[in-house]
Amino acid sequence: MKKYLALMTLILSSTVYANGGELSANIQNLNGKAGEYVYIPTNGDKISYLKWDIKNVPMLNLGYNYEYDNWEFSIRGRKNIGNNIRSGYMKDYDWFSTAEESDPVLLQAGLSKDQAEAMAEEKGKELGIKLDVKEEEGQYVVQYTPQEKDRGELSNFSKNKNYVKNIIGLDLTAKYYLKKDDKYKIAPMVGLNYDKFEFYALGGDQKNYIPGTGAYTLEPGNGKKGITYKQRFMTPYLGLYFDYRINSNWEVNLLLKGSAWGRARAKDRHLERGKMESFEKYKSIKYLSSNLSIKYHWNESLALKYEIELTKYFKNKKSNVRHTDEDGKVENIKDLSGISNKTIASSFGFEYKF
Repeated sequence: MKKYLALMTLILSSTVYANGGELSANIQNLNGKAGEYVYIPTNGDKISYLKWDIKNVPMLNLGYNYEYDNWEFSIRGRKNIGNNIRSGYMKDYDWFSTAEESDPVLLQAGLSKDQAEAMAEEKGKELGIKLDVKEEEGQYVVQYTPQEKDRGELSNFSKNKNYVKNIIGLDLTAKYYLKKDDKYKIAPMVGLNYDKFEFYALGGDQKNYIPGTGAYTLEPGNGKKGITYKQRFMTPYLGLYFDYRINSNWEVNLLLKGSAWGRARAKDRHLERGKMESFEKYKSIKYLSSNLSIKYHWNESLALKYEIELTKYFKNKKSNVRHTDEDGKVENIKDLSGISNKTIASSFGFEYKF
């Protein structure tokens, strides 16, 4: 993959110094969602899903195209304008798995034995469930111990302020025109796409649900940076390009790209849970992208352009994870995590031929 990237960069860089070419620039508004999943490897239960918002993130896109006979080589890059951009919310959902794998739901801590027993009886009758009393360091807690019937029920939910630290993209493409005249252009294409998304979230209030009752306890958030998350995708792809020149001023083109050979890496860091972090690797990521562009030719050299682009990295949970727990213990675990990403971008800019 690195050799291929270096070769494509060398080819495209060399064309910049040749005569001719087309330079493009546009401002993009990016929206979407990045998905982070956690599973129980032994039974496949999904126990956590973190949905990271990408909301109205301003991006700068720059591109360069160079044509030689029926070939066209392109390089395009993008970067968010400014860092630490407020971007909606990160919503964190957790579910119960088997009774053995699930943690108790704490209702009250720091009680005497009599207080705990009285609360367990009264609250249990109110909710229609059995509550347990446990001793911890000379004090007593009231808790609900999950049962097998609770498997798959929502256990926790939190809504946390989300920030985009970095979004970076690079796309290298080679097209070969099968048809190229004053009216139509059709070209198959091959390329390599790189995307990086980096987020962090501030701790928000968490609801801890008591299954089957609709009741929950509320754990207030502290508003501090609690979780950071990074995704990186490297995807070789195949595609098709269609272009239609309506008249001397207006032009429309459509670009379709797809792949089943993408690779991804992700890193999750829980800042308030000691040394806890996860490094994740994925193969065979499925990828689809479409781009519709409308151009108005101001003159022979300058064109104004509006684009809309949809991109999706399909969910993949075939992971290899190096996981570090709160105490610093490191394990290599398969199928512990999952990844997904989808975005929609609209942009306005220009193309200049020279």
